[in-house]
Amino acid sequence: MLRFVRDSGPGAALKAAPDTSSAGTMSQFFGASEHGHLDGQSDPWTAQTRARSKGRAGAVISQRSQSMKPAVKHALAAINVVLSLAAPVAAGPYEDAAAAYNGGDYAAALRLLRPLANQGDAGAQFNLGLMYARGEGMPQNHAEAVKWFRLAAEQGHVDAQNTLGFTYSFGAGVPQNYAEALKWYRLAADQGDAGAQHSLGKMYANGQGVPQNYAEAVKWFRLAAEQGEAGAQNNLGEMYAHGEGVPQNYAEALKWYRRAADQGNANAQLSLGLMYAEGEGVPQDYVLAHMWFNLSAAQGDLLAAGQRDLMATRMTPAQIAEAQTLAREWRLK
Repeated sequence: MLRFVRDSGPGAALKAAPDTSSAGTMSQFFGASEHGHLDGQSDPWTAQTRARSKGRAGAVISQRSQSMKPAVKHALAAINVVLSLAAPVAAGPYEDAAAAYNGGDYAAALRLLRPLANQGDAGAQFNLGLMYARGEGMPQNHAEAVKWFRLAAEQGHVDAQNTLGFTYSFGAGVPQNYAEALKWYRLAADQGDAGAQHSLGKMYANGQGVPQNYAEAVKWFRLAAEQGEAGAQNNLGEMYAHGEGVPQNYAEALKWYRRAADQGNANAQLSLGLMYAEGEGVPQDYVLAHMWFNLSAAQGDLLAAGQRDLMATRMTPAQIAEAQTLAREWRLK
């Protein structure tokens, strides 16, 4: 369920923030399994990363060659959609739509939004698209959702542009088309949208719709990372960790991993664990390695869970207890 709130200030817009209990992701809106593109292993960059990460993790335990380095790890571009209603001259219909939506009366919300969307209001068009994508108040209809996203995106609505980029990137409601995805992501990224900047960076890193270009990927990751986008911070850390698009720099890698890990990014937590286990950019520290592996594993990362358990075989009971205490204290922050 989305909860509508109003931004402060003159001409403020109503917004509906995603309920974190339902993740609020585009993969939920469009049905990940239907298209076969939303599973992380189907993304070439993610699949390669996990395979190479396993190789690197093996090197930590068996002391095999340090030449095995992971490719860039990243969660797929499951967009956290923020549903924004464009600021109207008279906010009454929006407020009524918000009240209806929050009360679970989707039919009433639709009745109020549709006339605004038909009149060309970009915010209403975007919201209407999301309701079609979710199947709220009507049968789920991906094609109709994309229609309304496009109408809003063509008016410069940044969330609609980012969402349309997602639909084309993963073939969600439309045929997969990387060139179209790149076009819409870039329009949103040029408006400063961190999620779109991150997604654009991944397309350059993957060579999807453009020739592979790590330097360009780094540029977009950095723009998103500096806005606090955890996935982009993790990916920027990866680029520094193995010198793709930038000179290899473990200190910079550690900095960006830590920023992402502190936001709860499981991939970054795993990577921090590997850096402490190997002593890359930091003194080797099994206690901190175990702590970060444990935090990542608690989010369901099986590779991290395996590394935590293997690391424990090299530690004393007191060290393990210390690592577990550190992990508990981190969660309480």
